[in-house]
Amino acid sequence: MSFWDAVLFGIPYGMGFTLFGLLIALLPRFFSYFKLQGVVPTRFNRQRREVCLVPSDSDDPVFLLWEDIQAWVIQAQGATQYGVQRWSEPLPESERAQPSDTLKRLSRKVREKQQARPGRLPHEVFAEVYGFNLRAGM
Repeated sequence: MSFWDAVLFGIPYGMGFTLFGLLIALLPRFFSYFKLQGVVPTRFNRQRREVCLVPSDSDDPVFLLWEDIQAWVIQAQGATQYGVQRWSEPLPESERAQPSDTLKRLSRKVREKQQARPGRLPHEVFAEVYGFNLRAGM
């Protein structure tokens, strides 16, 4: 077998292995594209101080004021070249704000809806409860 015979014999196998490698490398990206295709990100409007949420079971966006949104904050600690830094130090119990009656009522509704249909994302349940609350004029 000459050199050119070996090259011509190896080209189809090389192309096949290359295509197989590309398929294996791109398959996770292909599935994540379709998985995230329907996800609409949360949008923040700084001028009007609004937040736009789109629940996954609805096509209608829900607009809420920043002041009406509750957020989860994660405490973190990191080490850099400048030393250890701390973020989000918790306030003492005496300095924490107490929730209003409206917030307690809405939180109770959120817990009820979450227990009725577990597995939903928390921001979807909040958007549904707060959106209904805004439409009802409460």
